[in-house]
Amino acid sequence: MPRPWNETYIPMLQQPKPQANKNHEDDGYYVGHVGKWGVNWMPGGPIDFNEEYEGSHYMDIPLPAQTPGGPTKAHVTKKNEKHALQFLKSPNRPRDRPFYLGVHFFATHAEDSSEGQYFPQEQSSSTLYVNDTIPVPSTAGDEYYAKMPYFFDELNEGRVRYKWRYDTFEKQQRMMKNMYRMATEVDTTIGAILKELLALYYTESIRVPLIIVDPRMSVESRGTTNADLTLNIDLAPTILSAAGIEVPEFMQGRDISDLYLHTNTGGGGEGVSPPWRTDFLYEHPVIDRKEYIPASEALVRKDLKYFEWPDCNVSQLFDLRSDPGEVHDLINDTNYKAH
Repeated sequence: MPRPWNETYIPMLQQPKPQANKNHEDDGYYVGHVGKWGVNWMPGGPIDFNEEYEGSHYMDIPLPAQTPGGPTKAHVTKKNEKHALQFLKSPNRPRDRPFYLGVHFFATHAEDSSEGQYFPQEQSSSTLYVNDTIPVPSTAGDEYYAKMPYFFDELNEGRVRYKWRYDTFEKQQRMMKNMYRMATEVDTTIGAILKELLALYYTESIRVPLIIVDPRMSVESRGTTNADLTLNIDLAPTILSAAGIEVPEFMQGRDISDLYLHTNTGGGGEGVSPPWRTDFLYEHPVIDRKEYIPASEALVRKDLKYFEWPDCNVSQLFDLRSDPGEVHDLINDTNYKAH
């Protein structure tokens, strides 16, 4: 059974570790979590600061925190911002210990059970993207739906959500604008957190997945882009390595800093990291039943993507170089058998 991600990540940051040339142990990182988590916490007690919630875009404000005549609900992204700043400003956070704060936004995830799907803050709805027209994807027509495997029928959750969101131009505009508004709100909240971090002189602690600011990075590497394949399983090893904690052998991911701190050409050795991955396996389990969301697996490379739908006995192959929209299934094309 795979180990839950949290068992190999946050508790390890909190563990005391011996320090060279010191007669005492480091107390470990002071750790905070805000927002969505998605897996069970490791047994053994809470982390230092934990505000965990998800599922709705507007959440009830506890009665003791309500003001007379004021709102009874708060937007989840504003709640994320409030708790992140509370962690950073809290007098309970030890100023002589390093800290780690993970802010995990529920937005822009839809409210799964609501046909409205996306509910931004009221101010955003009246001011952002009001006069813009969102382009309709070229693959939005029924002729492309007809190309989908047989099990994408009217019971499939993908089809249900398509009808909730995109089967008319008006719906597509409203849904996309609301999703963009929520993304902008997340960006604004990140700005508020960044402002507080800058005020605390902790610019080194700011990390956004796939947009990396690292004081260890060379001048030549800063501002550059990299097309190598990185995955969410790489986040825990990357964070542990940056914190000076040895990455356990059972972790599947890699330290992303290998891509810019070392020469990525060899097979190990001083200053040389093993070659980076050129493909990865994607897996998603069946949700509820196969008619709702079937299980799927895929082998993904930069040039090709091979799909398996194991519950439905369907395979697909797409050439991502010539068909990035994954429209033309090449599974029966003999020219690709060698691949």
